[in-house]
Amino acid sequence: MDEIIEWMSSLEKDEGNNPSVTTRLIGKVNGVDVVLSFDEMKRISKVRRLFDFPPGVDLTKWSLKTDFLRPMPRFLVRFITYNVMSRTSFLGKVRFPEMLVLEALMTGVPKLSAKHLIMYNVWEAREREQRMMIPHARLLSLLLKKQGAIPKGVRGFVKKQTKINMQMFTKSSRWKYSKTRAKHRLTVEGTNKYVEGQRSDV
Repeated sequence: MDEIIEWMSSLEKDEGNNPSVTTRLIGKVNGVDVVLSFDEMKRISKVRRLFDFPPGVDLTKWSLKTDFLRPMPRFLVRFITYNVMSRTSFLGKVRFPEMLVLEALMTGVPKLSAKHLIMYNVWEAREREQRMMIPHARLLSLLLKKQGAIPKGVRGFVKKQTKINMQMFTKSSRWKYSKTRAKHRLTVEGTNKYVEGQRSDV
């Protein structure tokens, strides 16, 4: 744990020439530069459990596209981009932070902090060239109110939370939703790959 703390406290970010694909986090431990990057994650993570790769492929040169995800990770990454790390940009690739969340949801490790994810989401949204959305708007509204930044009497805009439904979930994706006698089914179009869940209405 001491080495991890040392690495975290000395971190520097190198965006490379094609962020976030080439983004690297570099920290020093016992005089050694330790690098966290897409390439390193591909080498050490159980990425083959998440993606379908041709035999013998060089993982460091393979694009982490959502089309290559196996059915359950593909389902979860859709959930991640709607709820955990919302974004409106190109959804055809799995980003660096989403890999961590995906691995955590699939395996239970690493243990992730919701507070850290919120801080990351807010900062990333602020740094985007095109600021098309504000993440965690309800939490930020409460923050402003609690810290006295909103004058008394000012009424906010009330917007109901949108519940995820299958029509929204499958929009602009290759998922096709259907029902069997006892289960909900999401099938990847053009394949025989699917995930199922028990129906509660039968």
